[in-house]
Amino acid sequence: MLFGRGLLVLAVVKGSFDRLNIELSHKVLPGDLEYSMGFRPRILLADDHIGMLENASSIVQNQFEVVGTVTDGRAAVNAAFDLNPDLVVLDIVMPEMDGLDAAKELRRRGSHAKVVFLTVQQDEEYVAAALESGGLAYVLKSRMYSDLVPAIGEALAGGIFVSARAI
Repeated sequence: MLFGRGLLVLAVVKGSFDRLNIELSHKVLPGDLEYSMGFRPRILLADDHIGMLENASSIVQNQFEVVGTVTDGRAAVNAAFDLNPDLVVLDIVMPEMDGLDAAKELRRRGSHAKVVFLTVQQDEEYVAAALESGGLAYVLKSRMYSDLVPAIGEALAGGIFVSARAI
């Protein structure tokens, strides 16, 4: 995993692998190496409040490509298959289909997009339900400025992230 104080890099030197351990003064987000080569993970945002979509988009747009925003769970599922994002950020309480059911539907229909929940729900039952539905991260809206980008990075790396006040 690329998170942490050190980064293990393998370099090919005349056909052999040499290990280099580079100490870093800041956390490295998964995919930082890919970003430097022009690749930015594609993100779909789903929330029933336009202002929240705008805020979330402004937070992530420097490191990720926002490929779409939608305002309900059913639209999130449809957009995920139309736009093929690497990751979907879902609110839990949305019209048409809630975020938990949208995540389950994405899995049922074979989507490979990672799922991050961005919500006001602080109850442990919601956290458990979100993780059981296939979510890899659970971010409280009150902590989105500090937690959303690291949560997306962790989810893209296959790890689990839960905002501190949600557990």
